[in-house]
Formats: sequence, C-alpha cells, structure tokens
Amino acid sequence: MPVKHTSAAFYSDKFIGVTWNESADTYARTGLLAGVAVGSSPGDPALPLQSRMRRCILSDAGVVQYYLQSNDSTKKADGTASDLTGADGQVMVEIPAFWLRYSYTGTTHRWDISPYPIAGFTLHPAFMKNGVAVSNRYMSAYEGVLYVTSESKYVNGLYLPSDVSYGTPSYALM
Repeated sequence: MPVKHTSAAFYSDKFIGVTWNESADTYARTGLLAGVAVGSSPGDPALPLQSRMRRCILSDAGVVQYYLQSNDSTKKADGTASDLTGADGQVMVEIPAFWLRYSYTGTTHRWDISPYPIAGFTLHPAFMKNGVAVSNRYMSAYEGVLYVTSESKYVNGLYLPSDVSYGTPSYALM
C-alpha cells in the first residue's frame, strides 16, 4: 500500500464523501469537499482516488505492460504508439486501493472514502485477494461484445434468448 506517513493525525481529514438524508432526499459532501455542491464536479485534483485512476495494458498474467496517455489510448504514456489489438495485453483501468467508512444515523446515510488507512475506515473488500491486501485492482476499459461469426452479426450483450436460432454457434468475443 502506498503509505508514506504513519501519523493518524496526518490522515484524519484526508477523505471525501457524501451524506444522503433519505427522508428529505438531500445530499451533502463531506471531508475535504464539504461545502462543494453535490451537483458539480470539483475536478480531478480534488478527487484523490479518481485522479489516480489510469488506463494501462495488462498482460494475461496480471502485469502492467505500460500506461496509456490520459486523453489518447492510442499512445503510451511516453508518447509512443500503443498496441490495442490485444497482442500486448488487455486495456484496463487501474483503480488504487481505498479505505471506506459507512454510517447510518436516523434517516441519514454517510459514505466516506480515503486513499489512506484512517482510524474507523476499512480497506474496501475489493482490494483483498486470497486474504492479502493489494494496492490496485483492474477493470476492463471496454465492454465486451459478442459477434456471431456464422451469422456475421453482433449480438447486443451476452444474452442469447433460447427462442432465437443462431445456426451452428460460432462466437468470437470482440
């Protein structure tokens, strides 16, 4: 985990979050974004987790081959051409580990997240792999599409209704 400071006092206010009052259906930001309107984006610099998410090429063995430019996936972070054919690996989004806190009082829910281990926060369970904490998780940058090669057409999603004949199935994930 990327932890540089060990003082709990240093981290105590390093979180962002939101409250939702279910009876009034009102929302408010918490932590470092308290006072920022919930219907607006504070921008990446104010979002400690989202600003650290980045696209990369991940090998089938789960190793980052290289990172992609934030505004052009056809280029590596260093500006050279990337290979998005799958030969280098899959295009993924690297999500950094985060800690969370949830509470419910009266009719108000509260969710807070932090890139740091703060007292009262727990590591999100997605960042536990085989009982060991991991510093990142990877999600596909693109949704898979099913192409029925025998019919030469794409199928919307992976739902294949039983009352539709696709001939002899010959499928390719694109």
